[in-house]
Amino acid sequence: MNISQFFSREMSVARRRLYEFSDFRLDALKRVLLREEVPVPLPPKVFDLLLILVESNNQELRKSDLMDRLWPDSYVEESNLTQSIFLLRRALGQRHGENRFIVTIPGRGYRFVEEVRRIGAEKPDSDSSEVLNHQPTETLPTPKSIAVLPFRLLGTATEEIYLGLGMADALINRLSHLKQIVVRPTSAIVNYTDPGLDPLVTGRELGVDSLLTGQIQRVSEGIRVTVQLVRIRDGSVVWAEKFDEHFTGIFAVQDSISEQVAAALALKLSGEEQMRVTRHRTEHPEAYQAYLKGRYYSTKWTESGWRKGIQYFHQAIEADPDYAPAYAGLAEAYYIVSNLYLPPREAIPKAKDAAMKALAVDDSLAEAHTSMALVRAFYDWDWVEAEKEFRRAIEMTANNASARLWFGRYLATMGRFEESIAELNQAQQLDPLSPSVNAELSRTFLYSRQYDRAIAQLQETLDLDPDFWPAHLFLGWAYEQKGLFTEAIAILRNASTLDGNPRTLASLGHAYAVAGQKGLAQKVLRDLIELSNVGYVSPYYIAGIHLGLREKDLTFTWLEKAYEDRSEWLVWLKVDPRFDSLRQDPRLADLLRRVGLAP
Repeated sequence: MNISQFFSREMSVARRRLYEFSDFRLDALKRVLLREEVPVPLPPKVFDLLLILVESNNQELRKSDLMDRLWPDSYVEESNLTQSIFLLRRALGQRHGENRFIVTIPGRGYRFVEEVRRIGAEKPDSDSSEVLNHQPTETLPTPKSIAVLPFRLLGTATEEIYLGLGMADALINRLSHLKQIVVRPTSAIVNYTDPGLDPLVTGRELGVDSLLTGQIQRVSEGIRVTVQLVRIRDGSVVWAEKFDEHFTGIFAVQDSISEQVAAALALKLSGEEQMRVTRHRTEHPEAYQAYLKGRYYSTKWTESGWRKGIQYFHQAIEADPDYAPAYAGLAEAYYIVSNLYLPPREAIPKAKDAAMKALAVDDSLAEAHTSMALVRAFYDWDWVEAEKEFRRAIEMTANNASARLWFGRYLATMGRFEESIAELNQAQQLDPLSPSVNAELSRTFLYSRQYDRAIAQLQETLDLDPDFWPAHLFLGWAYEQKGLFTEAIAILRNASTLDGNPRTLASLGHAYAVAGQKGLAQKVLRDLIELSNVGYVSPYYIAGIHLGLREKDLTFTWLEKAYEDRSEWLVWLKVDPRFDSLRQDPRLADLLRRVGLAP
């Protein structure tokens, strides 16, 4: 080897910037992370973060410095960095509380503590050659992913705000039928309505390759829709278009956008996929507008939001009695309000009727099968038929994070924890920043008695959304099972402060009871009974406090009331550790048999 060849090789190795740590190999030039020769998918900004940490091995990096280096031309909040750290730790397999790779320096920043080896500088020629001959990045399988943001509204009335989210939701539903691409669900994008958001920052937060953004503007008696598809890697606009239509032409606009997005992403559509992305579920604009309003209000996840959603879904059905998505939306709305705001015996029959009508109109609608599965499982207690419906929904739309979330919950109630974790991990990959998905995974850990793992998962969930009250609720339950009652009570108080619904109050009452604070437990019990005089309170919640007070007969009295009420919470009796003290009581065995959870 002559001197020029030597320097050429050394420069090549330097440009490559290859690093090894643990069982990972990082190639800075190809922008690929391998684990035992298998690519580990990372969003672009998360990869940048890893590279900075690795190259600053064992040095403290302040949060402000990291943010300046990752987003040099943008103003972003610290939560962007927190989410990137969260996603990176998950990709590396680092659990909460471990100090294996990335250590948090409270109030200051982070440090990468795993030993890092630079490849090429001290490796012999054979090793360097082996490294340099790795498969090029371009030939590695890279999953394509896209997020559709709520469309911005220009010059439209305030009451028409539903149009922006509605347009995004419609396109998400159409594109979700394509097997070649992962589409972030509506639940992942509902909070990205701020017109000042940087598309590239948003795309990286959502961990997608491409982002579809758009604007809707009222023009005379029509609408103008402007849309563009942005590649997150370099910020380039892959495709852009403008449409001027009467509102009656909104379906043609959605057809064109769906088709052109698929073409811009170089997707080859089968005949069935081509049909699905251009299929119109209704030809009635007034039905479609009412449906969009129903979807918009349902995303609020409040009592008033769900009630408005139900109202608008009914309006959509009145305008078009054969509109299957409106029936499916109505079924989901009635299911959610049951147990929380309406008695199950009042709400679920309406949900079941709507789901059956949706399936009668269109048996190919995945959302209708999911709604029917929820009814079959958590009200009819027909577990076999429920599983068939869940699997049918997932078969129709494999990228459906919502269906996988609900199916994961179903599997947990049956005690099929490994299957539940696998299904929820799939949902997590589809919607990584969803507090609901992450919290549901923690609940499976909790019910499988993996309390430390549940706590770690819940703390990561709260990193995503500190005000997500279900995560506080489950965290309180986990600490309670570990016998850490002081911590559990403090957390459950916080949950009830965030949302003082009967579920959080009852959980606090149970914690007081098992901690020996009988007076406080009885006060919560009285408050719930008083609350039941003005609104719905599940008898199951009352039973839980009596259980904590070790009042077995009263516990079963209220569990029987919950059975008569068809309370959804009874489906957890088989796995809920709080009921372990009653496992030998024949009354519990009988109740499990009647719910279909025991022979």
